[in-house]
Amino acid sequence: VFHLRIRSFLSWSVPLAGALTFLAVHVHSGEAGSAIVLPVVSLVLFFTIAWNGGARIELHLRTTWQAMRQVEVKEEVIQEKDMELEEQAQTMNLLHRVAGVFCDMLVYLDENLNICSSAATQDTFFE
Repeated sequence: VFHLRIRSFLSWSVPLAGALTFLAVHVHSGEAGSAIVLPVVSLVLFFTIAWNGGARIELHLRTTWQAMRQVEVKEEVIQEKDMELEEQAQTMNLLHRVAGVFCDMLVYLDENLNICSSAATQDTFFE
């Protein structure tokens, strides 16, 4: 995937501008020859190195940003689930209150239908 190296613009744009300016000056002045090959090649080499470095920096920063974004999305999902659990706990407490008002004795069971707590009314009821 091609990404424009915006964050590393200065690192690759300076050698590119230097190579283009150097070529333009020498072509405009009419001095074409083997004397301009070495500076142009070196500037193009610097540009290539800076361009590839910019690509690596962009890829690293993009990967880091995507990972942070995924963490933020997961945190939002966790917060929503926590709010749902809190609402369910409040609803359960309200239902326990209503059941306590209308019933003489409440028996609390766990997931395996074992009695998990006994109230004082239960102890007196079975005496």
